[in-house]
Amino acid sequence: MPDPVSEAHRPLQVYLDTNHWHYLAAALAGHPRQHSDVEVLLQLQRLVLHGAIHLPLSAVHYFEIEETPSDRRRREVADVVLRLSQFRTIAPPHLVIEAELEQALHELYGHPVVPKPLEIFGFGSGFAMGRHMSGRVESSSGGELSQQQRVQFEAALRMSVADFEAWANVVAEHWLLVGPNRENANQIPGYNPYGARELVRTALVGLNVMSANLRNDPDLSRRPKDVIFARQLADDLYGIFGKVLLRAGLVGGDYPFQTKEDYTALLLAMPSRIAVAEVQLAYHRYLRRDWTINDARDMMSVSVAVPYCDVFVADKQVWDAVVNRTDLSKRFSSVVLRNLAELGDWLTVSGIGTKGTTT
Repeated sequence: MPDPVSEAHRPLQVYLDTNHWHYLAAALAGHPRQHSDVEVLLQLQRLVLHGAIHLPLSAVHYFEIEETPSDRRRREVADVVLRLSQFRTIAPPHLVIEAELEQALHELYGHPVVPKPLEIFGFGSGFAMGRHMSGRVESSSGGELSQQQRVQFEAALRMSVADFEAWANVVAEHWLLVGPNRENANQIPGYNPYGARELVRTALVGLNVMSANLRNDPDLSRRPKDVIFARQLADDLYGIFGKVLLRAGLVGGDYPFQTKEDYTALLLAMPSRIAVAEVQLAYHRYLRRDWTINDARDMMSVSVAVPYCDVFVADKQVWDAVVNRTDLSKRFSSVVLRNLAELGDWLTVSGIGTKGTTT
């Protein structure tokens, strides 16, 4: 039988919810939650080694791992992330939205003529957060190394500058995930392991206002998707929409949006907005409580994992929303699973058949 790994045309992109990273970490550390986690860990290690799969991290992973109170568990997660993700990362929602918006305007109206490329996958926490954070070796004055300095540096370390920079950045990424010991954290000025929660509080307010309006206003409750799309325009695209329209030259007399249908067509041309809208609609129909920070982070994960990854191993709530209450899996030809055991079974049965990949 031919080896499906050697015949794959591109790696499978597999997005794991943070809790599944914790399960793999426990398996690697020798105290697995269940024996099947060890089997899946070994399976994933082999596939990563052969370049058959990538396991990208998102900003949500960095936030949630930092919030893990146990120093030991953070170290264990950092170790398994180093081994399996190799610090491959996925772009943050705001940059995905900006690129999708340019692509959608180009498709619908021909402007901008050259839309921003959609770069979904990259390396390092900087890419996941949407800012450059990789370190490099510089001279004492802060500029590029001279040729003489480079030769001296490489002779002293017995490795190239590029290899040293790659090693140092991996070490820094690992340290970032491990974080400071909680005993010492209060001695670091301004350090707050829960500081990232402020990034979603504004979105959370908007989600709860939307939810209250849908529950309490009879007119709005009859057209929930209109309300969901309106919130996306007001919140998710806030600060991006005008900038992109100006860059595309679609302002003044050329402003193309005259009706609700025009805005809806635009959002329906943006994969991340479709995924989020459908899951928010599902949440609205069965959640009987206010939205939480975890719910808001679910939307961040869904926006990139469902349309852009081949496989999404979600938590139970997201899995139920995507698999049982929407057609997103079919629409984006993605596989959405609920636990590591299902992932192991699927990888075995499928032979790693993926979107755009032959086996």
